[in-house]
Amino acid sequence: MAAMAALRVAVCSVLVGLVLLALTTQTQARVEADRVETIPGYDGAPLKMYSGYLDIADGRKHVHYVFIETQQASTSETTPLVAWFNGGPGCSSLDGLLYENGPFRVSVEDPGKLTPFEFAWTKLGHMLYLEAPVGVGFSYSDDPDQDYYTDDDKTAADNLEAIQVFFSLYPELKSSPFFLAGESYAGVYVPTLAEAIMKADKAGEYEGAKLIGMAVGNGCSGNEVGACADGIQREQYVAPFLSQTALISPTVKADLVQSCGDFANQLPEPTDACSKALEKMHAEVGNVNLYNIYGECYNGSSVALKAPMGGVHAPFPRELPPLEVAEMARKLGAWDGPVACIDSRAATAYLTQAEVVKALHVKEQPFIWGTCSNQLKNYTSNRENLPRDLYPALVEYLDRIIIYNGDWDSCVPWTDAFGWTKGLGFDMTSAWHPWTYTPKDGLGPQVAGYAINYKTPVKGNSFVVTTVKGGRHEVPETAPQQAFEMIRRLIDGDSF
Repeated sequence: MAAMAALRVAVCSVLVGLVLLALTTQTQARVEADRVETIPGYDGAPLKMYSGYLDIADGRKHVHYVFIETQQASTSETTPLVAWFNGGPGCSSLDGLLYENGPFRVSVEDPGKLTPFEFAWTKLGHMLYLEAPVGVGFSYSDDPDQDYYTDDDKTAADNLEAIQVFFSLYPELKSSPFFLAGESYAGVYVPTLAEAIMKADKAGEYEGAKLIGMAVGNGCSGNEVGACADGIQREQYVAPFLSQTALISPTVKADLVQSCGDFANQLPEPTDACSKALEKMHAEVGNVNLYNIYGECYNGSSVALKAPMGGVHAPFPRELPPLEVAEMARKLGAWDGPVACIDSRAATAYLTQAEVVKALHVKEQPFIWGTCSNQLKNYTSNRENLPRDLYPALVEYLDRIIIYNGDWDSCVPWTDAFGWTKGLGFDMTSAWHPWTYTPKDGLGPQVAGYAINYKTPVKGNSFVVTTVKGGRHEVPETAPQQAFEMIRRLIDGDSF
């Protein structure tokens, strides 16, 4: 009997081993099928790049991902992994890949070409780009009538499931230090995903790499507070930002103080006099680039809206079908002011080439890829106040958090980030101070921005808010070296 029992155990062990081997082989074959053998238009140093779909929601939703292994000379099982998200809501993370932090940048002069990028974040670790939610970029659903109506909570749940699927396909990355990063409306995507991972982890349901930290750039902090809110909530951060520039006159600045009071200490009363002063301010600023007040505005883009500062601030206003976006922007034209300029012509030209679609293993769709979605029917922002609802828990769960803002951005200006982080009530460990980077031109250390370090409830954790000198809304576009140094500090745990 003992011999028979031992035999049964041995047989079962062999069968289990065969099943695991078959599953491993199947996973490896799936991953190999996603390998991008040739990157059209790229002739730089060899890259290991993968592109395909992460199937979630019982296979109904298909989240497009691009994974690029690090360009570091030596790697190990602890090479860091950064997942990147662009905002919108409804804008593709491939914008970040092609214009901001990927190993190459799309050529404006020749959109068929990709130029190697010196300050790619792949030189610091592996990079993962997710086009989320479904309906954005190449991501799609088998049931668009259901899934192209979405919100913050659904997106966070889908992003968590996509991350879980990713690690099931790449189990060797589970030992990597894992970071989330993103900008603009990813100020919602990133912390809500971090929250979802935290809850799943505490419930014993998370099977991915340990989440170490996150970075949010020029990020929204909810739909009822900060620069991504409406009306006077937004103006309490935008008006002080513009008042520190040469875009408005001393006369209008004085009128703002007299009519609206001290923005720094309290919300101004929404009086007629204050509204008129704000109207004068926006009219005087004129049609500068909302995302880069010192840059040009390129209107040949997938999204270029005449957007009043107190109105539309992203490709999708809350609860508004995208086909009505331009019309709403026109209706909100009571105030003049900065224009929302997103120049995606080169990326669109590159990603709509048949050979690129084939190389990326993405499904041909009955629409043209765009930086910001033309497929989402509705996106509802239902997270009201992230500083109140999320960050107290996140600063305890995560080892490192960086809130950063390019100081050329008037869409989500640095005054917003410094305002809500101060409002959390943490003691400062170091007040406003410069931090530096060393440029490649040999000039020696240069100021990269100005930071405040906060004390967190957990000893050893860090919480930093910083400007990035010369950064637009999409910081790495105009301040690539500064952004590179900032993310290096996030990954390595170096202080500011």
